[in-house]
Amino acid sequence: MWQPPLSSIKYASFWVYSPRGKSLESEKSQLLVINYIKKSKPYRDYKTIFHYGAELVARDSQYASIKSFFGQHDVLVPVPNSAKRRGNELWPSFELAQGLLANGLGQRVEPLLERGITVQKSATAELGQRTTVKEHFDSLKVKELLTPPERIMLVDDVITKGRTIFAAACKLKAAFPETDIRVFAIVRTKGLVPEIEYIREPAVGAVTWTGMDVSREP
Repeated sequence: MWQPPLSSIKYASFWVYSPRGKSLESEKSQLLVINYIKKSKPYRDYKTIFHYGAELVARDSQYASIKSFFGQHDVLVPVPNSAKRRGNELWPSFELAQGLLANGLGQRVEPLLERGITVQKSATAELGQRTTVKEHFDSLKVKELLTPPERIMLVDDVITKGRTIFAAACKLKAAFPETDIRVFAIVRTKGLVPEIEYIREPAVGAVTWTGMDVSREP
């Protein structure tokens, strides 16, 4: 049986998303994810939503717990899309990483991961047919570096169950065993919660390997 090189990975998130809720805040979260994150429409003076979210995290004192999750020397590594990139195709995680860097959160952006094999998108997969952690792990390739980073902050747009980011963290840990690795996702999905009270709900938690799959808390 496959054993990952990590037992858990710490993560932080900023906004929350209710895919099925009917309340005003739930519908706002759906608009945020579907229109502004997945389609990257401009927001507030033509900034992308990723730069706007990064600016909130960096500048607003009430989100100090999330800001402190970052380190000055973090190498920001965007999580790849589910397929190999083609031309100028939107790469949400890369856009978010650039927004974080522009707001002083991290040292540099380094696309260390790429997809060698296309996998099923989590958002379109049927229940029970979603890509496993091991399949994500096997689909990823790591760029070689002469000097491994001291710290890596994996960056993703949306965290659902956590399989993708856990596999990505494991792939990096296998390549750079001495590197401290964490994850930041601008949105976390609350699919089992029918409604959300407020779209901004910063949190720090973990994705943990259970022996067959992962669990996410919160």
